Amino acid sequence: CPRLVYNIVQVGEAQLDEAVANKSDQARDAKRIISKLHPLVAAGFLRGVPSEQAARILATVSIQRRASRREETVVAAGITGDSVFLVMSGLFSCRVNGKEVRQFAPWQMFGEVSLCASFPELVYQCLPEGTSYSRLTEAVASCIVRTADIVCIEDGEVIEIPAAQISDCFSLSQQVFANIFEKAQERFLEAIAYGSLDAKTALRMLKKPRAESPTRCFEHTSDNPPPPPQGRLLNSRRVARRQEAQARALAEELARLRVEEAGGAN
Repeated sequence: CPRLVYNIVQVGEAQLDEAVANKSDQARDAKRIISKLHPLVAAGFLRGVPSEQAARILATVSIQRRASRREETVVAAGITGDSVFLVMSGLFSCRVNGKEVRQFAPWQMFGEVSLCASFPELVYQCLPEGTSYSRLTEAVASCIVRTADIVCIEDGEVIEIPAAQISDCFSLSQQVFANIFEKAQERFLEAIAYGSLDAKTALRMLKKPRAESPTRCFEHTSDNPPPPPQGRLLNSRRVARRQEAQARALAEELARLRVEEAGGAN
């Protein structure tokens, strides 16, 4: 629960500041360590990246914080964008047609779907063999348009990282993209629950199994050759596990929506 995370962070910071004021050496050391924690590490961008590559990536990315006040719109639906945002503090609401669909607490990210849509060739490498590259690019092309408003509901700070800057990280380690893409798949699923046709198309492509009939959505044809693969980032077992988890999550979400609709009808 993002609100719970936000509350815990607020209480923890207040207690830590109080301990520092009372001249606690341990509290002072803890605060120093926390202040040195790089946002990309905290957000999980560098999970599985070798330490040497991670150090080069951290030296590449320029971090600039952006303060946000309550009720300020950080991202507006309908505009194009390719930046990913990391929440450093505060609490942010994701709203589709004015309805809140989720919240973002410290160390969470948003905007990763639009970011991934800017790199279809890397998305392709994350998908099972047999994926049609041209069909994939068609599916994600419109995903660079923001589909939700992100509104600050508790004063905080975010970091915006444009695609042009983070692409340097991808060139150093494609595992960085794979980590972000894992998050993007969850957002595709969420968008489906709230009626995004673009997301439905994209997720349907993500969920197609390798071995299927020739009429499957992913299909190579003689006039549609795929780009030369540079090595799959996700093996077939991981893909299968993710597909199963997505299917369960979608079923649960649809069941919840049916219950809400039934309750409204009563």
